[in-house]
Amino acid sequence: MSSKYCSEKHLKKNEIMEKLDKLEKSPLFRLSLASKELFHSNFIEWYGDTYPNLLGEILKEWINCSEKLTVDKIEREKANIDLTIHCKKGGNKITIVIENKVKSIPTNEQLEKYSKKNPADYFVLLTFIEPEEDLPDKWILIGYNKFLNQIKRDTSDPYHSELISDYQGFTCSLYEILQSLLKSNNFFLDNDIEERLRTLRIHDIAGKAQVFSAFQTLSKEYQTSQLKTIGPQKESDGLFIEHGFLKGTPILGISYSFKGSGETRYGVGVQLDGNELRIFGSAPCTGKKDPRAEKFMSYLCKNIWNNCPDFSGPLPNRKRKNAYHKDFLQYQAKKSGQLFEIFLYLRKKLKTGDKKEFSREKLISTIKNLFDPVLESKTDIQAEIDEISSSPGKR
Repeated sequence: MSSKYCSEKHLKKNEIMEKLDKLEKSPLFRLSLASKELFHSNFIEWYGDTYPNLLGEILKEWINCSEKLTVDKIEREKANIDLTIHCKKGGNKITIVIENKVKSIPTNEQLEKYSKKNPADYFVLLTFIEPEEDLPDKWILIGYNKFLNQIKRDTSDPYHSELISDYQGFTCSLYEILQSLLKSNNFFLDNDIEERLRTLRIHDIAGKAQVFSAFQTLSKEYQTSQLKTIGPQKESDGLFIEHGFLKGTPILGISYSFKGSGETRYGVGVQLDGNELRIFGSAPCTGKKDPRAEKFMSYLCKNIWNNCPDFSGPLPNRKRKNAYHKDFLQYQAKKSGQLFEIFLYLRKKLKTGDKKEFSREKLISTIKNLFDPVLESKTDIQAEIDEISSSPGKR
């Protein structure tokens, strides 16, 4: 195998900027921007098709195999799996499934579904961002740094050698930048680095990594197995922790789902949306003018969040669409059957100065200070919900 090429060194700001300059000069990096994860999977497919013995050497180490391994056939996107690699091992054949993640992280639930639907001998998660949680049985965790250090870039074809060298170089730079940002004490990116990442169109990778790291820390604090990503309405009581990256903005949230009347649900939570911290309540309403959501949020502000100091609602004297709730901002009114699920919130913007010193520890502590009173008052909140649910849905 090649000598170590991708380092674990923690880069300083000037070194990160130099790496970003290096990325900009790479032709393959520019090509990769069209489809980030697909590009890397396509490279692995090409490398294995063109040099089956070389990829076989890499896979052999991943699965801890003592016999020679040669790639026989590679399938792409079979049953939603990035790479299904069929290999020859002595006189036998084996199959290795690879889930390749560059800018997103699969949940253990997703990995378990993949392994159940796809019969294979080995399952590998190849990733830029290594999860702290142990993977399900059968799954092997491989970081991109290990893969990149294993690639042989000296081939019999000079053109191929140049391509492999460029791929290895720009992907190592990207990996090292990402790891250095994750090791930084600050949750928010340095303004100069963030601007450069946006110019190179890779701010989404950094943003997802940052928020996923905070998500893992928050999950550990509450030790919940009910971890969800942003998506469907919650259908059961309990604690939910969410993370995502929407419209160029990192999202991190924690909420508790309470039972309303019938099959309806009420929600209470704290959310970070970019540099804006939000406290919110949601309620099922018969229409957008139904006062129950406002009654619920008013109760939360007064009894759970001590009248919400430092948080603000709508700006005065500004015309707003759907201005039915004078004291609260409305996130959405999502129709579900005959009801609307209305989310009301107050917000607190983090100033530029705050952002520079906003560590992950401070972020988690801030969220916990706002959310722990919710858990401590579940019985009282449920009693209030029962009373509101029985009230008429008209102003």
